[in-house]
Amino acid sequence: MATYYKYAERDASNQVNWSEITSNMVNSLKEVEAIRESKRKAINDATTELSTTLSEAPQGEHSGLNEFAMTYANNAQQMRLMQDQLLKSGQLKLRDYNIGRANLTEGTTQLFNLGKKYQAVYKEKMDRFENGDSGMQEQFQMAELEAFANFSNHEAYINPTNGQVSVGKLISETKSGKSITTMDRTPGSFITVQELNFSVAQKVDKYKLDNLDADIDRLATKYVETFGPNFSIDDVRQMPEFNKMKQEMINKQMALGSQSVGSMLSDYVGIAPNGEAYSYTRDPNKQDENTILLVADPNQPGSGRLVPDFNSEIGKKQYKEAEGFIGREIEKQLGRTETKTEPTPESQSDKNARDEKQQQDKIISNVGKLWFGGEADMQTLTDYFSTLNPATREVKRTKDGVTVQYVSPTSGKLETKTITFYADKTNPDFDANKPVSDSNPKTIKVRKTQEQFIESASPLLTGQKNIRTILDRGNWKKDAEFSDLDLEYISKTGIDDVVEEGLDMEVLDKKLNEKLKDLDFYGEDETMQAAIIDKFKDDFELTITPIDNDKFIIDVAGYEGSVTIEGDFMGISNVEGEKERRKLKAFMKSLEIQKFKKDKGKTNTSTNTGVKPNMG
Repeated sequence: MATYYKYAERDASNQVNWSEITSNMVNSLKEVEAIRESKRKAINDATTELSTTLSEAPQGEHSGLNEFAMTYANNAQQMRLMQDQLLKSGQLKLRDYNIGRANLTEGTTQLFNLGKKYQAVYKEKMDRFENGDSGMQEQFQMAELEAFANFSNHEAYINPTNGQVSVGKLISETKSGKSITTMDRTPGSFITVQELNFSVAQKVDKYKLDNLDADIDRLATKYVETFGPNFSIDDVRQMPEFNKMKQEMINKQMALGSQSVGSMLSDYVGIAPNGEAYSYTRDPNKQDENTILLVADPNQPGSGRLVPDFNSEIGKKQYKEAEGFIGREIEKQLGRTETKTEPTPESQSDKNARDEKQQQDKIISNVGKLWFGGEADMQTLTDYFSTLNPATREVKRTKDGVTVQYVSPTSGKLETKTITFYADKTNPDFDANKPVSDSNPKTIKVRKTQEQFIESASPLLTGQKNIRTILDRGNWKKDAEFSDLDLEYISKTGIDDVVEEGLDMEVLDKKLNEKLKDLDFYGEDETMQAAIIDKFKDDFELTITPIDNDKFIIDVAGYEGSVTIEGDFMGISNVEGEKERRKLKAFMKSLEIQKFKKDKGKTNTSTNTGVKPNMG
């Protein structure tokens, strides 16, 4: 009671101002009502606007278009009334109502404006087609749009759940024994008005080869490989890094996007591996080798933009075909030039130098054969070297080496020198604390390599000085194995006695060289035989007997020996001809020696001159 008593004494500022609260409450209620009224007005205005749009459905002389427009306008009015009733009854949330009304309004506007938009871009699309700027995908989408404009079998549909407007193809179906007309739900048979609008505006450029041309131009313009002195090929495809560079160019073109890849196939390749022309579809069930599937662009969802899909198994094969096309285009633009020139006539000096090198190589190879040759080679080789050098009197090949008897150029006397197959080397196992013996030798013999033997033996056997240069050319049998023959092979010139009696072998050698130098061992046999007889007619009556194709025997009545000559070496190296020239020289030298002995009244001594005795 004390509190109540004192209450009247409290400060008036602590009392509740119900007047102010009432005023605020009234204002708040008025504001809520104003908001509701504005929303009702907005809804009503939207309804009125949609009603006006529907009442102004395009009309014209095309009865199909009039029926199409009026059918849609009636359906849209019914959709509008349904939305209003559901909203007022509380069965449709305001948010869903706004979404559905916005879709319906936008779809209606786009549908009625579609014809105007189509007419506005039609000329541009036709110009792009005629100028080769548009790809086949753009032309497919325009044809598809024209198909949807066939009002006699297409109708506009409104999705009752969200108000979205689509245009679809009409088909007849039988349900419960009754035939009804409904929208074809096959992909590609219906499309939203938003997608139709985008198809009208979407441009798909035809793939241009210009960028590829520029990349190819940046390749090396020349890559020349020579095959001999008179033939070359200029082909950049033979560059070691060409395949890598080619793949990089292909990858760059494929990275331009799936629309460009689709254009490569439909606008350039044209025919698929199954023999059918490339085309497009939006129905996954219709995709095959020659049909490119169009899907909504995953990078721009909801935009209505269509792009080819190359992710399926069929799509991956189509992608490979496009890569192959780019590869072929690259190859087509790369030329290949083969250049063949007439060989420059070889000068006589070059021919002589080449012949000299070939002769040197042959001589050095024969020295090597003394190291590795078999029994069939040795007698021929010793005969060969006994006549090769005019100073040589005897050549003997044993298991230990080669011994040469020759006239010293300084003293004029006969000297003998042996070039062994072995060289002395310090024995690594020698025991200095023990006496030298067969079991404890101070040095041991190590077999020379073929190369070492050739270097040591060639100056004496051949008279050649530049042995190292000849060996470096490598025209000798490097991989041959040593021939460990026990027999001795000896060849003597048998001219010591005639030298002592006054036959100048150096003069004879020059005489024979002069007679033989012009003989052609590479021409026709008959010509060569006649030339040989003519060269030596003042000294001997040579008899020539053909024995085989390109072979003949030369002998002389009253003289020992004969020689078989082979000719007509057309297209064969000069080395073969030189071999026959040396055989003939050795035979003529043996005749000259026999003649000298006859003239001196001496008994003819049989000698080994490298010429076979006449057994016939």
